[in-house]
Amino acid sequence: MNQHNVILIDQSEPSDIVICLQEIGIVNFKITPTLDIDSDFSKIDLIIVDAQLTEECLDLFDNTARPALVTIAPKGISYDQFSFLAEEFDEVFIRPFDPYFVKLRLSNLLKTKPLARTAWSQNKQDAHYKKLLDLSRDIILTVTNGVVTYANKTALNTLDISQGTLIGKRLSHIAHNDCAQFIEESLPELAETQDRQQVQFKGKKNDKIHALLTVTPIPDECPNTYLLQAIDHLEQKSALETLLQRERQYKSLVEMSSNLIFIVSDGVIIYANPSSEEKLNNDRQKGTLIGRPLASIVDIDYVSIIDGSLGELAEMNERLPLKIHSLDGTLLDVVLRVAHMNSELNETYLIEAVDVSKQKRSAEALLEREERLSGIVDNAPDAIISMDEQGNIESFNNSAVKIFGLASDDAIQKNLLDLVRFDKDLDNFTKNEEILLKDCSAKEAVGLHISGKEINIDLSIKSMHFGEQKSYIAIIRDVTLQKRDHEELAFLANHDPLTKLPNSHFLLKTLERITEDKSQTCVCCVLFITLERLNRVNDLFGHQMVDQVLSAVAIRLNETIGHNNIIGRWGGGKFVAIIDDLSRGHSTKEICESVITTLSQSFFIEDNEIVIGCKIGVSCYPIDCDNPSSLVKNAGMAAFAARQEENTHYLFYTKAMEAEAEERDMLERELRLALEHDQLQVYYQPKIDLSTGHIRGMEALIRWIHPDLGFISPAKFIPIAEETGQIITIGEWVLRRSCYDTQNWITQGASRHLKVAVNLSGRQLDEEKLPQTIQDILEETGLHPTNLELEVTESSLMRDIDQGMRILKSLRDLGITTAIDDFGTGYSSLSYLRRIPLDTLKIDQSFVRNLHVDPDDAAIARTIMDMADNMGLTVVAEGIEIEEHETFLQSIHCHIGQGYYYSKPVPAIEFDKLLTTFSPPKSLNNRRAGKDRRAQEDRRKP
Repeated sequence: MNQHNVILIDQSEPSDIVICLQEIGIVNFKITPTLDIDSDFSKIDLIIVDAQLTEECLDLFDNTARPALVTIAPKGISYDQFSFLAEEFDEVFIRPFDPYFVKLRLSNLLKTKPLARTAWSQNKQDAHYKKLLDLSRDIILTVTNGVVTYANKTALNTLDISQGTLIGKRLSHIAHNDCAQFIEESLPELAETQDRQQVQFKGKKNDKIHALLTVTPIPDECPNTYLLQAIDHLEQKSALETLLQRERQYKSLVEMSSNLIFIVSDGVIIYANPSSEEKLNNDRQKGTLIGRPLASIVDIDYVSIIDGSLGELAEMNERLPLKIHSLDGTLLDVVLRVAHMNSELNETYLIEAVDVSKQKRSAEALLEREERLSGIVDNAPDAIISMDEQGNIESFNNSAVKIFGLASDDAIQKNLLDLVRFDKDLDNFTKNEEILLKDCSAKEAVGLHISGKEINIDLSIKSMHFGEQKSYIAIIRDVTLQKRDHEELAFLANHDPLTKLPNSHFLLKTLERITEDKSQTCVCCVLFITLERLNRVNDLFGHQMVDQVLSAVAIRLNETIGHNNIIGRWGGGKFVAIIDDLSRGHSTKEICESVITTLSQSFFIEDNEIVIGCKIGVSCYPIDCDNPSSLVKNAGMAAFAARQEENTHYLFYTKAMEAEAEERDMLERELRLALEHDQLQVYYQPKIDLSTGHIRGMEALIRWIHPDLGFISPAKFIPIAEETGQIITIGEWVLRRSCYDTQNWITQGASRHLKVAVNLSGRQLDEEKLPQTIQDILEETGLHPTNLELEVTESSLMRDIDQGMRILKSLRDLGITTAIDDFGTGYSSLSYLRRIPLDTLKIDQSFVRNLHVDPDDAAIARTIMDMADNMGLTVVAEGIEIEEHETFLQSIHCHIGQGYYYSKPVPAIEFDKLLTTFSPPKSLNNRRAGKDRRAQEDRRKP
């Protein structure tokens, strides 16, 4: 217990400093809100004062000796104020302070201050000393001139006092006979030498008491007054043996202890047990720790705590965690405890250090594992919520915060039922006040977001037992997106993703339900709608524009015929409409015509005007068939048949179409092999100068000679080639073959003006690279561009007049002449005709066939001739079969004739003979058709 007197002056409740005073053993302290100037400060060892009362305290001790002064300042004190306090006070503590630091500083401060003198009375001191002497187990006597003047309780209880009290007896009378003669005479010498003398006293039972006598003079008393201390020798020997036995036991315990135990004197290690040597001296060199300062094995961060503070640590009797290191530098985590040792050596302490490195590593590993698990839980993609047995939330991870929009602290105040609404079939909670949770896995439920929004969730609940306590873990997954994706997939399984219309699967299922319904009595019609000119839109604007056109078509179809009907996209540019509860009569035709009308109107998309068209095929149930797939197939065949007819926009299915479709499929397959197997040939039909009767050129016509089917009409396979795109490859082959043959004939002596006419299809006109392809073929075959003429039909040219004019302009720039075939059968206007870069008009044979008997045909032919003459164009009349045709055409000054009257189309080998038959004279210079069409260019500009 610490006897220092302390006054604590503080206007608050200074529990922090009070605890520090109590823990360093100070019990004599007084707490007062103000300083009492009338107090006797001579008895005060320490004053602790609040910083607000420092000036009042300092004024009181200006001219007097003062006790130790300590002040406590608040956080945020200025530097100047702190400097002032540090000069005037022994210690300055700033709140909040480290209690351990404060306890050390107070202990050091009080250690340097002696106890304040108190006015104890001498009698009280004497009583105190007498009490101490009575507590001693040794015989203590005071002797003056050989007479006993004082005897403690041990002396009175041990020595022979049969003849009365010890006080007043001669020392020799209580000594045994063997030492009675010299004991009084030896006192001065023993007092001077301080040697111990063996003596025998008479005991109560007349036995000998063997003792070691120590004599101390008392100079303040009377002369020849001595203090005698006699220690029972036998008792001391027994006690010594007991002490030695205990020492051996303690030494064994110390040396066998796994803890590190040191004895430190004046900061230097004077003893270290084997565990210390083993853990701190890896070289096992005995005594290497002995003689080292304790601070040399303490980690540098803790040296300030150990150095000079062992006494305070011993007084506080607390365990101190710190780090020490072995001689090779290995750090150990230890818990240190310091105790005073009763030794004559100054500053000697027993130190025990418990190695907690493994425990700390285990604790750190456990903490790290807990943090890792906590991190896994917090970063898990699913919400993880722990609950008690009533469903009250105990923990709430980050994903739960994200899913429910609720802060973790707020969620802990809630029940799971506040966040989750269960389906009726999920009986996880009872209706009673006590909520009963049941294990479940991936059950569908609805989560309630803090905003009020509902969330689709999958809920799994698992019960867990911790001792007798039962808890639950809920794992919640937000499946809103997955459910939406599932719904989208379910939608896409039956709908087209672009147009959002029913797809082929849905359409067939619908037709299947209709055909299986035996109560169906009305006619059901399937409309197969095929869009035209989509390829051209793709070439000009790209596939994104095609997608927009298809979406716009879907909207128009829904607006036009979608009411009470099913409109779907079959694929590509093909749509299917199921028209239920109709007769196969006027109503179906009206629907087809309304579709044709609405789709023929322009689409305005991204500032572009898009014009398309459509063909429709119609198949009816149960008239045509009763199979869903066949209904669509038959409607598709009818649509294809409509595409083969220029002026027909829709057709109803007939049985003949099936045969035609089968034939078409067969021809399509065979046509793919025709070029590889040399089944295609180029035939030539001469073109005769009607003014001279000689050959001006020839038209190249393709023929297909099949080894099994024989001659196949171009009217059958050319549309197939157009439809499948094979016309591009076939057209290039015909062009190359024709140029090669023509150059060969010119080389063999034919007229250098011999010109071959080759037909271009509409698909070829759509190809942007067509001019480059033709130029490459001319360079390859060596034919001059002026010896080539390319023919296009009105219908193929007028379906995209702008593209056609660009291609023809490019061909003209190459020096190639162009002709419009079957003129008069199409729908081109004169204004368009004037804009088209043409050189030749070919009068269709339908006008030539009856012109010698039909005044109208004759008038048409004469009008065409006059128009062409005014525009500087060469005119070719097709289909001349009799002399009257030739005579009439010569009469209207037609330039060139072509037909069976002169020759049917023949192979190249036979055309050699025709060149000889119709060979022109070498000096043919004056030909009416020879006007330079380019000279008339200005007249033909629109």
